[in-house]
Amino acid sequence: AAALFLAVFYKVFGASPWPVFWFQALLGALTAVLCGHAAWKAWQDGPASVAAGLAAAVAWPFLYPAGQLLPKSLEMFLAALAVWLLSGAEPPCGLRALASGCALGAVCSLRPQLAPAGLLAAAALRFSWPRCSWKPALCFAVPVLGLSLAWGAYLCARGIPAFIQTRSGLNLYIANHPGATGKAADYPGLEF
Repeated sequence: AAALFLAVFYKVFGASPWPVFWFQALLGALTAVLCGHAAWKAWQDGPASVAAGLAAAVAWPFLYPAGQLLPKSLEMFLAALAVWLLSGAEPPCGLRALASGCALGAVCSLRPQLAPAGLLAAAALRFSWPRCSWKPALCFAVPVLGLSLAWGAYLCARGIPAFIQTRSGLNLYIANHPGATGKAADYPGLEF
């Protein structure tokens, strides 16, 4: 999925990585806004929502991927969107839970390892609001599991193990960019 996302950018904007970097920076900014607004919806507290937004804006795990060709910027935005859609004092309706499940399902298609956590989130959704029916939890769980399994089946049908896809955007860039050195950059501080 990340490779397709990156391929669209290369098709539209050419071989330059700068449009992708700008878009990832935009996703990072929107992630911070969604985190702040989710805190507002949950607690109706201005300082808490500003603190949550600022923490997301300056957190190293949010900043570093925006400067690299990694699918994490898209993953974090979609995860923040899922949380934002579920946040609030009232239980989410079926449509909000479905949209949130689709966003988290897209994250799980980028990182198949997260699918069990998505299913646990569906159970937590059901038990967080005891008077809530099972409908929102099912509306959340079906796209999480469905998108994960559909993308995994698509990859397996082509002989690609799903776990290899977790850095596919970077791998596509390394393989297809004329200026690429063929080596992936390590996270700062993790060089061996």
